[in-house]
Amino acid sequence: MKKFVSSITGLLLCVTAFAITGQQAEVAKLVGLELKEKDSIKFRRMSCSSNRELHAMLPKNYVFDKETSYEEIMKSPSDHKFVMIRLTDKNNYEPNITGTMVDRNPRGYVVLAKQGKTLCIKSYNLDCFYSENEDGGIYYAPELEYYEKNGILHIDYSHGRYGFWGYEFKYENGDYTLINSFRDESAGWITETLTSTEIDLEKGTYLKSEITNAEEVSDYEYAAEKNPKAKVVRPIYETTTDSIHLDVPIMMSEIETIY
Repeated sequence: MKKFVSSITGLLLCVTAFAITGQQAEVAKLVGLELKEKDSIKFRRMSCSSNRELHAMLPKNYVFDKETSYEEIMKSPSDHKFVMIRLTDKNNYEPNITGTMVDRNPRGYVVLAKQGKTLCIKSYNLDCFYSENEDGGIYYAPELEYYEKNGILHIDYSHGRYGFWGYEFKYENGDYTLINSFRDESAGWITETLTSTEIDLEKGTYLKSEITNAEEVSDYEYAAEKNPKAKVVRPIYETTTDSIHLDVPIMMSEIETIY
């Protein structure tokens, strides 16, 4: 899959890059993520107090992924809003498996925080989500859903018979910190691997990873349906655990691709 890069020029604000530690990279790899340095990114403006100004904030060639208004955000009970954005580069339109041209521009997000009657951009990641039209091969593309509840942002993917996975991020100081992840990898309707991780931010950000692997997989549901008298071998699972101390949390704005 492609990782698209957009050149953004003629803008106003620059953000300094921060180094990624070895512990962060190791933990990110355990949960299936890769990290990136925070590039020098520029926005047209970092705050707004009207709908017109809101839509003038984003970098060139970026738009809000869904209909978004200043008034709607200000009326919400939360003091911040996670808003998905997307690139609009015509070069990223490609034919799908049926030959239909589809939009494969990457998606990202901005976090808008309320300060009186003003909305301010607190954090962002311009391209951490693939397009909903990504190439799913012989199967459909994974489906992304997201929602925030009690300060926890849930990022969930479902991929039919191939399983499902997701991440949980805690909102703190204008950014989202990774606290949990889970992954179910399946073959047909049989789970091959279950992975769950948890990061305890209050106890020195200590990560515990529990992985359950299927040693032997047989499509017993299909076999039983075709021949109820057949002797069916069910999967055998074993559980392993691992833990790593993490001094610096993993921030959503530093993740290469959330997938």
